[in-house]
Amino acid sequence: MATSFKVSGTWKNCSNVNVKVSGNWKACNTVFQKVAGTWKKVYETSISITQSGTQTDYDLYTAAGSPAGVVNVVLTVNGTLRSTSTATAALIVSGFTVGSTITIINNGVIEGKGGAGGGGAGFVPGAAGGPAISVTIPVTIQNNGSILGGGGGGGHGANRNTSNPFVPSAGGGGGGGGGRGNDSSNSTAGLRRSTPGVILGTPGSAGTSAGAGGGGSGGTAPGGLTGGPGGTGGTWGTAGAPGNGGSGGALPGGPPHAASPGGAAGKSVNLNGASAPVTNGPVGVVAGPAS
Repeated sequence: MATSFKVSGTWKNCSNVNVKVSGNWKACNTVFQKVAGTWKKVYETSISITQSGTQTDYDLYTAAGSPAGVVNVVLTVNGTLRSTSTATAALIVSGFTVGSTITIINNGVIEGKGGAGGGGAGFVPGAAGGPAISVTIPVTIQNNGSILGGGGGGGHGANRNTSNPFVPSAGGGGGGGGGRGNDSSNSTAGLRRSTPGVILGTPGSAGTSAGAGGGGSGGTAPGGLTGGPGGTGGTWGTAGAPGNGGSGGALPGGPPHAASPGGAAGKSVNLNGASAPVTNGPVGVVAGPAS
């Protein structure tokens, strides 16, 4: 917002406004002027940030210097922003005073972390993918690059059990690897089912930024008992596939243990009740819901 003052009869634009308080000059973030009995905003601090390289868990409020008061911030992303946890977005917009104007121009890649594959003795479901961006105040986004929610992890495959003490159970496969998504540790692969007397399936593979992980195969036991394969992790911004059922084993007391579901798709933008309209350029890509 341009503000001008008349100096020696000439109007001049000012880039910074300061006021003297108790003998000390202090910077103003916002200036209002009463016009015809109504206060109108005539100046606000503008902050421009250009991001490059690869960074994780990028907090825009911190990058802007944790400003007090209403500000105008423009972030241009030219590199890659990633998340180290599905609970944390790759780009976080929070902490600004209500009324601030936040604009994001994305020319690079903003990607959430993929969810872990389901697995283990508790038939753990696949985990949800993480968000690419999280906002708590209104934000305007111009997307000329990619905004990618993490993929959900695949579900754990079903066990095929029997109560016959002479016939072992079969183990389900590991859940699909992490949904598609990446950071320094990649997405976690699902573990195979592991309990006494179970012939184990194989674990699922980890998801990376290059692709989602595949589900592990089910264990096979005597008597035709086969555990179900784990589900495949979801690609960018899509849910992981559920685990699959087992087969065989028409023996007394031998019902299958159900497979677990896949994880939900990671959001492109986690709105948290705010608004963040995205305008896509000719090559802009968005994967995952905004909600």
